[in-house]
Amino acid sequence: SVASIAQNAGISPAHLNNLCRRFSGVSAMRYVRLQRIAAAKVLLTEQSENIKEIAALLHFNSASAFCTVFREETGLTPKQFRRQAERQSTFPP
Repeated sequence: SVASIAQNAGISPAHLNNLCRRFSGVSAMRYVRLQRIAAAKVLLTEQSENIKEIAALLHFNSASAFCTVFREETGLTPKQFRRQAERQSTFPP
């Protein structure tokens, strides 16, 4: 969470949010969300874990919550994303 990141950095959540907005253009919450989705994309394309396992690895409350956030950010479900990535990595003979 943003609060735990701020605490680990020794700053307030508000200060962390201001820093994120200044350097990345998005709120701390949005930045964390985007990083989790980026990690999910790597796991979906390079690992064989199922959706529930990936959701747990990335600390989502449930596979359903993970799927919702993933779709909001990418326009695809994790399963659709994985299939699309598999098709794109398959080269014709």
